[in-house]
Amino acid sequence: MTTPTLKQGTLTLADHFTGTLHTYKAKFWLFISLALAPMAVLVAALVIVSLIVAAALAATGVDASGPSLGILLLGGLAFFAVLFGVMLFQYRCQAMTSLATRDLSAGYEPGWRDLMERTRGFSGRMALLLLALLAAAFAVYALLAAIIVVPLIQASVTGDDEAAVAVLGTMAFVMLLFLALGVVAVFLNVRWLYLIPAMGIEQVSGFDGLRSSWRLTRGAFWPTLGYYLLIGLAISIPSYVISMLLQVLLMPLTAASQTGNDVSAAAIVGAVVAGLLQFLLTVVLQPVTAIFITVMYLNRHRQLAGEPPSYAYGQGFGPGPGPQGYGPQGYGPQGYGPQGSGPAPQA
Repeated sequence: MTTPTLKQGTLTLADHFTGTLHTYKAKFWLFISLALAPMAVLVAALVIVSLIVAAALAATGVDASGPSLGILLLGGLAFFAVLFGVMLFQYRCQAMTSLATRDLSAGYEPGWRDLMERTRGFSGRMALLLLALLAAAFAVYALLAAIIVVPLIQASVTGDDEAAVAVLGTMAFVMLLFLALGVVAVFLNVRWLYLIPAMGIEQVSGFDGLRSSWRLTRGAFWPTLGYYLLIGLAISIPSYVISMLLQVLLMPLTAASQTGNDVSAAAIVGAVVAGLLQFLLTVVLQPVTAIFITVMYLNRHRQLAGEPPSYAYGQGFGPGPGPQGYGPQGYGPQGYGPQGSGPAPQA
């Protein structure tokens, strides 16, 4: 057991930020490793696939017509499979981040092996959800394409003014439709914001995760959106500062490329340092948003459980059991359910 990283009761806005900071500091290297793992897997997988494709091309030979179409097609499919698999693993690492945040908030120390065990089957559940969402998106875009293409074909065939007017009307309709879809996308992004924490902590399917997030954000759309925008703004400030520094470091290299002069060693070093800083910034900041969203998720459970405000407990930290048992027992199967039954995670 360790000191819980979140205060008892429902959290204020300031509690969200301080809780995120305490949680991040408590297991800094664990969160960093969860951010680095998908990148490392992606690089390793792409290198392996590239070597296999290169070996296959070398074995079959390349004639005047170019490399084998079949090998290139299989290579493309392999790269797509790698990207999809790494994306699933990245989502799993985010779920592990949510689980670690939940454990630390209740005073338990998570570890890699424990988190991997508790997210077993997550990738399969997420894959089913992603495929369903991709199929729905494809159907929508296919419908939009048909709305645009059919009038264009009619206009090109008939060549009359009425068809041209119909095309202009269709284009205006499509522009308004895309604007409406943008609004819908923002709305769904907020209502489904807790998908990953719900799937990881509650250990449910992707569709049940969507339903859980929808239930949690019901009646709290604007606060959820506001908190999400605030953490985005907080993340963008150091990103902007580093971006300005990177431009300064890259100035010698940019000037050399524009004037045609030889690139100096200092310019090369500056470019390398700039790239390294950008990479480190990405790795360090990536867990912050996931931790913050999980803190929002945990706090929303506390709100729905009717827990008093954090200041009612003073300045102390603790799980705050609440009337529904949303305390050290967590949420979901095997002690992570709405009633908080079952054993707490082992340290």
